[in-house]
Amino acid sequence: MPLGAETGTVIHFVFETLFQDRSISIEQVVFETLAGTHLTGYEEIITDMTHDILQMPLKPGLTLESLQEEDYFQEMEFLFPDGNKLIKGFADLVFKKEDKFYLIDWKTNWLGPNDSDYSQGNIEKAMHEHDYFLQASLYTKALERYVKQFYNSPFQDQFGGAFYLFIRGKQGYYINDRSC
Repeated sequence: MPLGAETGTVIHFVFETLFQDRSISIEQVVFETLAGTHLTGYEEIITDMTHDILQMPLKPGLTLESLQEEDYFQEMEFLFPDGNKLIKGFADLVFKKEDKFYLIDWKTNWLGPNDSDYSQGNIEKAMHEHDYFLQASLYTKALERYVKQFYNSPFQDQFGGAFYLFIRGKQGYYINDRSC
């Protein structure tokens, strides 16, 4: 797939669309989303990659494909004051499974042409280089504020972690530390 922010935007839209209406096939979502974009011609690659991500075991017995519509919501918006400015963001996907809340962030970073380029060490390096640990911390704080509106138990008992899914390499990075 081509590099660049536009590719990331299109891939995010594929996943967003899939989780908006689970009755539409992956093939149809990919075909319709890629039509007229710079990714026309990559339909088969992106369809296979999407299938792999949805079937990837996040934890034993847990895949994104296994989530029911009532288990998740998308694009959790947050706004934090930071001195004289506001930090605004969106967590790609939040889901609840077995009384734990999880965060998902789709990443289309290119770490190299081979599967071995997406090793946990290389992914962790990219996490540091792009401040994704800081991002995860902000997402976690936003989720904590959201959860506290509805639940009285301590958030650390309800937080399952954050998954950074590196789409190109079909690999994930799991952060289970509330402080990230």
